[in-house]
Amino acid sequence: MQIHFSAQGHRTNDTMRTLTAVTAVFLPLNLFTGFFGMNFDHLPLIHSTAGMWVALALLIALAAGILVLFWRRRYLSRKQ
Repeated sequence: MQIHFSAQGHRTNDTMRTLTAVTAVFLPLNLFTGFFGMNFDHLPLIHSTAGMWVALALLIALAAGILVLFWRRRYLSRKQ
């Protein structure tokens, strides 16, 4: 019985670690889009013709960087 509870607790910890990593990836993206979603006239990249593409590239680079960091620290790997 103790072995079963230990294995179940280990699976729960793995699931929580993965959910925390996914949340940590999306939190900066939400902050970034919330900042540029404000209706102010003097925000950077708002009046630029390439502003949307620059912002999209920054968002993708940010998400990729966080994912690489988590994979290197084995937060998202299945093998322990």
